Amino acid sequence: MRKLILAMLVLTSFTLIGFVGQASAVPTIDGIVDVGEWVLADLHTFSTDPNEGDVPNEYDIAALRVLHVDTGGADDGLYFRIDMYDTPTTAGGPGSSGDEAFVRVLIDFDGDGDADFHTDFNGALFPGDEIYSVYSGTPALGTYLGNGDGAIGDVFEFFLPESFFDVFFEISPSTGFRVRSDNNGTPADDFLPNEGFTTGIPEPSSIILIGSGILGLAGIRRRFNA
Repeated sequence: MRKLILAMLVLTSFTLIGFVGQASAVPTIDGIVDVGEWVLADLHTFSTDPNEGDVPNEYDIAALRVLHVDTGGADDGLYFRIDMYDTPTTAGGPGSSGDEAFVRVLIDFDGDGDADFHTDFNGALFPGDEIYSVYSGTPALGTYLGNGDGAIGDVFEFFLPESFFDVFFEISPSTGFRVRSDNNGTPADDFLPNEGFTTGIPEPSSIILIGSGILGLAGIRRRFNA
């Protein structure tokens, strides 16, 4: 059993080393996941959510991916990809009066548990258009800051330029997100996570360091037991 655990740790470390050598392409905001985009090792956040039995699949959040680009160029900012369990839509669900569904992302930049920004893909405000709105603060007290282009295809994709937030906030490992999918109908809303905000992915180098430490401790224990 010990040998199996050690072998798995070694394999994980080498796999992560391989990930470090890859680099994500800056995603094209087209609602389609293209080759080379959304490489796991480059993501700030990757979080999944179970398939809910009481939420139609097209409104049921499967996963959130967030990529932070900070190269000093025009591409700098946050890139979001939201997967549903079926092809996403902003058309209203059962019991809705029209294109009134929305997908909202709350952003907690400083990790204090409170939303500093939020964005809305809102079918009521922009029916048929792939546009999202940006607000400072919480949904109840937010100030409208402007719009940006997104895309709804196989997934939701949108880009939040750094110019929207860099004067006030910085992206850090403690920056968290919460997604809400509201079909504006009788089925329940879906949230990811159900409470609070997501946590960032540890850097691959940190994971490798932890894994190496575990391997070292295992070696020390083996020598003591010999």
